[in-house]
Amino acid sequence: MRPRPIPYVRNFLLILALEALWAFGTWLAHPMTVMPQFILRLGGTPSWVGALSSLWAIGTGFGAAFIGVVAAHRIRLSRWTGWMHFVAILPWPVLILITLAVEAGSISPRMALGLTLVDLLVFNLLIGTLVQLYFVILARTLPERGRGMWFGAIFSISSCVGAIAPWVAGRWFIGETAGLTDYARIFAVTTVCFVAGTIPFFFLRERPGAPEPRRTIRENLGRLVDRWRGTSALRRYLGYRFVLELGALSGGFAATYAREEARLSEHRVTQLGILVVASEAVASLGFGWLSRWLERRRWGVRGGYLRAQAAAQAVSYVALGFAAAGPAGPAAIGLIVAIGVRVCADFVLHSNILLTLGGRQGRLDAMALGAITLMPAAILVQYGGGWAIEWFGHRRVFLVALLAALPALVGLWRLGGELSRSPAPQERRLG
Repeated sequence: MRPRPIPYVRNFLLILALEALWAFGTWLAHPMTVMPQFILRLGGTPSWVGALSSLWAIGTGFGAAFIGVVAAHRIRLSRWTGWMHFVAILPWPVLILITLAVEAGSISPRMALGLTLVDLLVFNLLIGTLVQLYFVILARTLPERGRGMWFGAIFSISSCVGAIAPWVAGRWFIGETAGLTDYARIFAVTTVCFVAGTIPFFFLRERPGAPEPRRTIRENLGRLVDRWRGTSALRRYLGYRFVLELGALSGGFAATYAREEARLSEHRVTQLGILVVASEAVASLGFGWLSRWLERRRWGVRGGYLRAQAAAQAVSYVALGFAAAGPAGPAAIGLIVAIGVRVCADFVLHSNILLTLGGRQGRLDAMALGAITLMPAAILVQYGGGWAIEWFGHRRVFLVALLAALPALVGLWRLGGELSRSPAPQERRLG
């Protein structure tokens, strides 16, 4: 009996609904504008904001280490991932209760600060595992050919929906006289969006994966080590990206820079979130078109992805350089725009680089390696960057990051050139 064909258009619409709802909820409680200000409202400092930014890296890194154990043996992933998303959302109602408890005087802001970080750590550990599966699910539910274009369309359209969220947050939630209750309301709407955005998982139809025996933790780690040792291009790419995590300073501390250097209010910083998702929408569309163009050329797809990634990373460093030496107001806008380009590059380019360099049989492991490898760099950059900014100020730290990352940026560009010149042999080694 022949398997039923995959309904690509229906899958695309379901994923688009899923992504749009999660984008709206995420950008409403913006992780780089609203959440840092919530931490500052509870008495946190830039080092606490850095710890907040590190939670995503911790979650994706540790979560990815166990992804092979919980998912590699599953022929189909969508429904199981949907149920696990419901579990992952549970910390958000807890965050609402923490916020209301501070407002009522039941707990101190200092205690709420610690509880908030623990609560968000739990969320990131759960969702950090699932986000790796999400990109594997996308590869199974959308066509292989033109995958980058499909990714670009999904993230571009969903970003346009997400662009409304910061305007809504600034218009109806975080006004000039906002209180903690207003943050609780934002977290409540975010929770509803996340729940609604999980339902499409149950209606996706995917290509079944190759059956594998259930892995133990030891076997899974062994597979990851083998994949790391046996795929030189993947290893080099992740090495360069490790250093280039310094560019994440543009996103992690855009809000504190805007508050301290440009003297913008909470309300104005919240509104700047519109620029993040607007730049993400434009960049997603551009990177999606670029991916399609590379496939039509039928050569240099891997190299083209890497050079596009290098260009996207360079945007963050241009923004950091401008913020280090230029006027604070325009520089704050530059940092905000760089966030959108960087996020888009991770969704459209970074994910496709890992899927491509990992080969069809190693996609899950390649996605896991990408998260695990970058985790310590992201933690060091965000948390260490927060302490460094407290001691030396934004401008000096941004300038040092720019200078330190230049060799890795050049190396990533050159690696793209090498893969463009010899695509066929590389495919045999990596597949």
